[in-house]
Amino acid sequence: MKQDRLLLKHAVGGKVLLDTAAEEAPYELSRAEKGGEWRLAIETPRKDWVQALLYGKLELNVFLFPAPVDGQPVRKLWFYLGEKGAAYDAEARKLLLSGPSHIEYEPSSFGFVN
Repeated sequence: MKQDRLLLKHAVGGKVLLDTAAEEAPYELSRAEKGGEWRLAIETPRKDWVQALLYGKLELNVFLFPAPVDGQPVRKLWFYLGEKGAAYDAEARKLLLSGPSHIEYEPSSFGFVN
């Protein structure tokens, strides 16, 4: 069974900070109904990439690729961080991301495939 893929990238240089296709990192995503914030909690020790992410949080791309279902095209969710949208909870060992909005689309509609 194919899993969802969470991808965190630096927006300017494109450096991959986390890719759950290559590194296991349990996470929980919650989205408020009708215009509320989304929240993402990622279980991870505070690694170098976490520090880099917190330093450059306004230059972060957060993508989620839900696992395709029954031959459906790949969907991509692109989440926008809020101004205070990144923090690390050392006690819980979780990276906490949040933001005001996201867009969802099919990359194949634009000629791109994952």
